[in-house]
Amino acid sequence: MRHALAVTKLTLKGWLRSKSGLFFSLLFPVMLLLIFGLVFGGGDGVTYTIYVDNNDLDEAGRPTEISQTLINVLNSTEVLKLKKIPREFDAMEKAGVLIIPKGFSDRFVNSTIVSQIRVVVKMTEYALLYGDESIPEGAKAEMLKEREMMVKFLNKTPAEGAVLTLLIDKSDRGAGVVKGILDNILASFSMQAIGASPVVELETRYVEGERGFTSVDYLLPGLIGAFIMTNGILGTAPIVSEYRRKGVIKRLAATPLTKMEWVLGSIITQAVMGFILTAVLISLGYAVFQVAAAPSPLGAVLIILGAVAFSGMGMAIAGALKDVEAVTG
Repeated sequence: MRHALAVTKLTLKGWLRSKSGLFFSLLFPVMLLLIFGLVFGGGDGVTYTIYVDNNDLDEAGRPTEISQTLINVLNSTEVLKLKKIPREFDAMEKAGVLIIPKGFSDRFVNSTIVSQIRVVVKMTEYALLYGDESIPEGAKAEMLKEREMMVKFLNKTPAEGAVLTLLIDKSDRGAGVVKGILDNILASFSMQAIGASPVVELETRYVEGERGFTSVDYLLPGLIGAFIMTNGILGTAPIVSEYRRKGVIKRLAATPLTKMEWVLGSIITQAVMGFILTAVLISLGYAVFQVAAAPSPLGAVLIILGAVAFSGMGMAIAGALKDVEAVTG
């Protein structure tokens, strides 16, 4: 065992002195964790960019008050990011464009008035139906007269509403999300315009629950396993093949060091490197991405098993291939 630990000590010293070995076995997985974590780990702040083509302008060429208010409401959300469409941009040939047509404000005002009158008509009918006995005859006649006047007005007024056009790509995964967000915002905007308040409201209360897993939580174990495998094979096979080519293995046979001790020393080396790699990646992941991964006895067992399996695989490859270039390529 003393000889195996001596082999481990010498191998680790050589690993720490090798710039290329230190880079590819430790610094390279750190770089991959940072790159992929920053690219795929930002799911909590998803935003959708929409270009706005506002054709509802006043005589001075400025956006009307209603259309500008609508744009401000849409832009106040944390999910949608609105941008003014460039002049050279053809709105009808691109996806992700919200078109506000000319005359939107006028149609919006007319539609608001019509909606308010319809609400009054419905409430009048409701009062006449369920409050018939409590309403005096004179008031009832006046209500019927006003209802008939409002119905005549509605029949004469064209039911042309304010319509916005959203150009989206069917193949875009976020198209349905954008449409749903716009539908909810426009519905709330319309209710506020007619002075209506929600009949049913949703009260949200936050409770302490288990933290959900992010993409980095799944990426981290994969990186650890992949580089334990890579270090075990590429950190063992080329060395054994090089020793065979130079005759070092035959010289070792003349020393007190046995083959079993040499193999055991190589396995211990890979296990130590695996623990160092795991500690560095978990510490970095917790500091930068707040990963939920935590060391456990099962994880330690898997690292040792990985070192044994992949070191043995590397030695088997080196035993089958004598050429160093064939082993590494």
